[in-house]
This record gives sequence, C-alpha cells and structure tokens, in this order.
Amino acid sequence: HGMKKSCAPWPDSESDSEEEEDALGRMWLEGDSLAPYVGTPGGLLDGALDLAEVTSSDVVVDLGCGDGRLAIWAVARFDAAAAVGIEVDEDLVRRAQANVEARGVQGRVRIIHGDVASIDDADVQRALDEATVLTMFLLPEGLADLAPLIRRHLRRPGRRRALCLGWRPPDDLVAAKTATLGDDSGAGLDAYVYQ
Repeated sequence: HGMKKSCAPWPDSESDSEEEEDALGRMWLEGDSLAPYVGTPGGLLDGALDLAEVTSSDVVVDLGCGDGRLAIWAVARFDAAAAVGIEVDEDLVRRAQANVEARGVQGRVRIIHGDVASIDDADVQRALDEATVLTMFLLPEGLADLAPLIRRHLRRPGRRRALCLGWRPPDDLVAAKTATLGDDSGAGLDAYVYQ
C-alpha cells in the first residue's frame, strides 16, 4: 500500500447524530432501496479501505454512498485517483455533495443521484465501468440483488475488487479476505473483499 495522506478525521458525530439516523431510518421502507442509511463509523474507514488495498491508481465506486464518507475518504486519505458515490435518496445526495465540498475534493469525487440496479442510467453505468473497487454496506437482500453486478465487475480485465461491509453476498462468491473492523472497540463490523 502507499502512504496514507494526512486529513482531518471523520468524526462519528459529524453528520449522523442518533436523531438524524432515527429520522432517516423511519423514512426507509423495505423494498424502497437496498438498505436504510447507516453511516460507516468514521474510525473504521481506514481499516475498510486498507483491506481493499485502495491505492492512487484506483477508482472507488460506493454503491449506496449515503453521506459520501467512504468515497470522500478514499480520495482524501488514500489518494485514490477518483471516487464516485451512487445514492438513490435525494436528501442523502445533497448531504454527500455538501460533504464533498466541505472536504475540498470536488475535482475527484462525484456524487450521482441514481439507482445502482438501473441498467438505463448512463451515469451509473459509466461509473460502474470505470470502477476498480466497488464498495457497499447493504443488507443481504440488497447484496443478493447486486450479485450479478459484483460478478460482472470482478470478471473485467485488470485488478478489480469488491468490498462488502456488514454482510457477505451470496455463497457462490468466495471472499479473498475477511476481517472484523474495530474488533477491539467492541463495535465490530465484518468486512469481505472479493477479487
């Protein structure tokens, strides 16, 4: 791995207070999207992107990016060439775009308001084509829906990885690496890398 760049930490309280998460959670309806919004804890971002071996030659695409923190962190801290966050919820897209501007990474991080499952969305498809690393923190049902997309990504030429946080996709995909991030804090988050 390359050296990580110095940048201000992503405080766990920055944009996901319990009240905000409760309100966003109540807005989520099963079947409405691939998962309710739950921000990846700021302290686990390094571990997640380290596990996926993100470098300056990568284009990271976060499926269901929420407030954009993982895409932003990939560029700001790991010096990824570029990152794209794809989010279906308009309020989260606005929040992610505000976070991109606040972190000063507008030139290398794009947030797309779109549905990752839509084959008709040209912006989404272009981002998926450019991706070297796909990241996602989705419910098992969402991962099952995206399993064909993950398989297609991993079959593309070049070094491709998929990072799944929380849950693993269907059993026919075998993880190259697994870890429990933040295990020492008691707030462990399972992470799986496919390549």
